[in-house]
Amino acid sequence: MFCRPPVSPVQDNEIRILKEAECFSVDVKNRTIPCYAYGEGPVVLMCHGWGSRAGHLAPMARLIARKGFRTVLFDAPGHSSTMVVPEPQTSSMFEFALALTAVASRLGSIDTIIGHSLGAMSALFTLTKRRHLKHLDLNSKKLVLISTPARFSLTLQSFGAHHRLTAEDQTALRKDLEHSYDMKVDEYDCLEALDELPLPHLVVQDEEDEYFSPDQTLLAAPPKADRRVFRTLGFGHDRILLHRDAARAIGEFIQTYNS
Repeated sequence: MFCRPPVSPVQDNEIRILKEAECFSVDVKNRTIPCYAYGEGPVVLMCHGWGSRAGHLAPMARLIARKGFRTVLFDAPGHSSTMVVPEPQTSSMFEFALALTAVASRLGSIDTIIGHSLGAMSALFTLTKRRHLKHLDLNSKKLVLISTPARFSLTLQSFGAHHRLTAEDQTALRKDLEHSYDMKVDEYDCLEALDELPLPHLVVQDEEDEYFSPDQTLLAAPPKADRRVFRTLGFGHDRILLHRDAARAIGEFIQTYNS
């Protein structure tokens, strides 16, 4: 999708936590990407979802940093953790992937990537070299995927339902997207990419996600030796980021594969 992300008011607690971070920026094409870092140690790079921002990941980033890691998060193109709305205000999964790769390149060796929703899909598809992302050089030792749909097509369905689009409008949106990027939506299948992922990975998912039923998420993926799953209940698609046990589970997963 390539459009204006929804903008929600920045909360005081987000600003307070981000003020504790070390701040720097990375230039990506004609955009400047604000970055925020906590702690010292192996680098854990975090990518938020559509219509979200770095501030939404800050509480979790700070908790994980306390376990001996340097957590780095950033505002993806078209998103902002300040009251200032970024220009231009449009974005897409491909813009997310480009920004993620640029920030990773600036940081050097990446121990773990943590992605939420569209941020998780961007990381997954880039790491597995999907068609339009195969030219991007992104590497990590581990991957954590939070609130991730099983297929990119489900995000379009959810977007259409949320905005009350008719079936005809949803079909038009899909065709416009495929034409704009010379792509096929069905080429971006998260379950297929997850099966190809050569890295240890953790799936974190709430069973009452308001956008996707459990069988529409990565919970539908078959068991795998290097795959771990952490389930929550009642936190939904976004509030799961504030689940302290989820943050602890992520930290323990990263530490386990570092030992």
